[in-house]
Amino acid sequence: MIKFLFHSIHHWLSASSPSHEVANDDFQLIILKIGYYEAQNILPYLQAVAAGDILFTIRLNEIDAYNWDKQTITLTKDATDNLLPLEAQDISTIDEISLWRKEIPYVFPARGFIVKSRGEWQYGGIFLSAFSELAIDYPVARLLTEDEKAIISLLPLHIPFVTIDPVEQSEHITRFLIADEAKDDVKHLEADASYSDWTIGMTTSDLANEFRKRIRNEKIKEVLKMAGKLR
Repeated sequence: MIKFLFHSIHHWLSASSPSHEVANDDFQLIILKIGYYEAQNILPYLQAVAAGDILFTIRLNEIDAYNWDKQTITLTKDATDNLLPLEAQDISTIDEISLWRKEIPYVFPARGFIVKSRGEWQYGGIFLSAFSELAIDYPVARLLTEDEKAIISLLPLHIPFVTIDPVEQSEHITRFLIADEAKDDVKHLEADASYSDWTIGMTTSDLANEFRKRIRNEKIKEVLKMAGKLR
């Protein structure tokens, strides 16, 4: 009788407890073949993307670490090596991946991307260089590199010359990380107080905060935490 009750309780607990398993494709950052150069609303198009439009999909196994505060995704070395040659045909002067990595900030120009968690569409945007003159008021991704690994940096909208979202999860603004090639220009611009006011205003705007909430979705965070990828 006691044995029967033990098994019954164990079965009930197993059935009523939420599953803590996570599948490799419970997080997906999908890079599209299509380049979007129009600054106007592309999000409806991203939501309707077809399987044939996909260039590369980053799943949990391709992620080395996801820094939630900075919203940067560091890829594994294997994922980096698989990702970079996909754009090689667009840069004919680069033959070796070691040289290729130096060009990372300039690849995937305006290619669309979408992010899903557990198969559910969360948000989308485009890959965009920090030097772009396009006025993009929806999420953008920068492609960076460190220690031979590609890093995808997610920003709520295009903040010119800035490589990583300066607003932390606590909503505290850290220093603006400027692309190396633009540091001299930005230093000159910062002499004019209006430039700093403009940049901070853009960074903390209602629209930026709205998209920032989508990027820092708790559903995404839960999957990454369960998979041991969160930093």
